[in-house]
Amino acid sequence: MLIAINIPKNACKETQELAKELSTIIPYTFISEEKTDLNIQIIEYNNIRPYKLIIKDLEGEIEFKIVEYLSKKKLNNNLIITEDSPQLIVNNFSTSLGGSVVNWLEKLFPCKIEGRQVVTFQCQNDFIFFRMYRYIFRNEKIDFQNIGPHLCLRLVKLKNKEEEFVIKKYEKKITIL
Repeated sequence: MLIAINIPKNACKETQELAKELSTIIPYTFISEEKTDLNIQIIEYNNIRPYKLIIKDLEGEIEFKIVEYLSKKKLNNNLIITEDSPQLIVNNFSTSLGGSVVNWLEKLFPCKIEGRQVVTFQCQNDFIFFRMYRYIFRNEKIDFQNIGPHLCLRLVKLKNKEEEFVIKKYEKKITIL
């Protein structure tokens, strides 16, 4: 299944960079204005930086706020990402909502054990951290090389056929007696 990555026409440099990196990481993706059965849409904030990441298919959508994005260029990382499908590793998605998020991630990264690349999504304190690594066998040890960009995401909305979750900002209420 082909996945289209949609960006605004006059997208800023950082948004274009993110779309290009995602198209090299996620299998069967291309940057386009046209829609397919599964789309990734990048929304900008005041045409300055990528702000939201929305993944849509025929059954629903999931929306993330991009809290932080560090490109390979900013990380001074010039290691090449191969065309092999990366393996998906998820950590700490233990609730039913977390399970729904993992189902969406599995749509993007089908299980194909071809190369030595992995993408990791770790849920910690309501943030989702994305990293990409290549594992290397050295004697009897395994080392990891960081080869991809860094993304810190926060779930905003998840909508399926059966359910819809909208995550609201935490508001601290002070009661004065």
